Amino acid sequence: MRIIGINSSHDTSLCIMEDGEVKELFEEERERRDKYYSPNINNPELHVVDSKGVADALINEDGTPCGELIFASFDRRVCQIDMDKEYLMENRLIAEEVAVAFSKEQLSLKRLEEISEEFPKLGLKFDWHEDMDEAIHDAMCKQFHEVEEYHFDIEHHMYHAYSGYFLSPFYEKGEDAMAIAWDGGGAKCLHKEYPNYQEIESIWSCNFEKKEILPQWKKMSNHRELGSLASKYFPNMYYDSAHCLQDKVVNDDSTNNIPTVFTSFPSSGMNFSNMSYAFGADAHGRAAGKVMGMASYGRLYEDRPDRFDRHIVAQMCEEESFKNACIVIRRAMELNPDCKNLVLSGGFSLNCTNNYRYLEEFPELNIFVDPVPHDGGTALGAAYWLHYYNQKQQETTND
Repeated sequence: MRIIGINSSHDTSLCIMEDGEVKELFEEERERRDKYYSPNINNPELHVVDSKGVADALINEDGTPCGELIFASFDRRVCQIDMDKEYLMENRLIAEEVAVAFSKEQLSLKRLEEISEEFPKLGLKFDWHEDMDEAIHDAMCKQFHEVEEYHFDIEHHMYHAYSGYFLSPFYEKGEDAMAIAWDGGGAKCLHKEYPNYQEIESIWSCNFEKKEILPQWKKMSNHRELGSLASKYFPNMYYDSAHCLQDKVVNDDSTNNIPTVFTSFPSSGMNFSNMSYAFGADAHGRAAGKVMGMASYGRLYEDRPDRFDRHIVAQMCEEESFKNACIVIRRAMELNPDCKNLVLSGGFSLNCTNNYRYLEEFPELNIFVDPVPHDGGTALGAAYWLHYYNQKQQETTND
């Protein structure tokens, strides 16, 4: 049984798995020589499909199907928020009141409705815009002899966890583990009350016997949406007040009874990305790794304690990210008191300096870092997930 996993977001990649064994993992950026390549509706085809000759991987010589296709991606749906900018610019006092209204509590659809009623002249609009995932995936399927059916689950962090655990020595030794997935921002939150939040940190329980990985805790951030609103309508006022918002914790049927934190603080990974944009390293803020490397050169000037340069700012960001990471690791340990095996995955796990410091901070833990922690590894994680999902379905049928 063959499975092809495809990550169709940035760091686009393709994994070929046969009977649970990884045969190949290709990254589209290497084929195109385009760093962080991401497909779009106007250019969705994968070059690696043709160049590596994998189009026939799902078809037998007689034309019958011999495998399945699964996509790992972001959820590109957005809740677009719009309002009358001219009205705000002409009414500064109203703009201040609106900023305060937005920063009273975490942004939700209910809160948007309340603000709309409170400020009818604001012309506040918010509409769901369907994503492009289906169109992109359909176009990619045509490369595989027009495969009509495929799997698509937007548990972005789950695929990170699957990739990390099933590549780890813990799995090889038949041991359970806990996994942490963290990055700049993963899949969009499907919670209808909290639009445009993205998963930034999550903790997972990895069970060897059941070949199962289940979520235990998640954190969602709407920093990107807040940043967009701030720059568009009321920079300074709204951006500052939004960071004073109290985190909202939801743990009910709407979150599948998984403790979920809704916050307006950016993820540690997004802090590095934002800084790379501010430093001019990349027009899209994608050079987070450059800032991580820059942090190693940060130093304070003894004769000028008030002096700051890019390296010092990067180092300060590094320190803050380490402190936050330690908080998440301790939470994982609280949720799994009898487990000493920890897997780290997601783009933030590319921070080699922090990874080494975890060993010193948590000597009681056995720590393994996913060798493909960036989004390119989610193609691998998706293939693993589908393989074990099919196994369980087969076992259920046999029973």
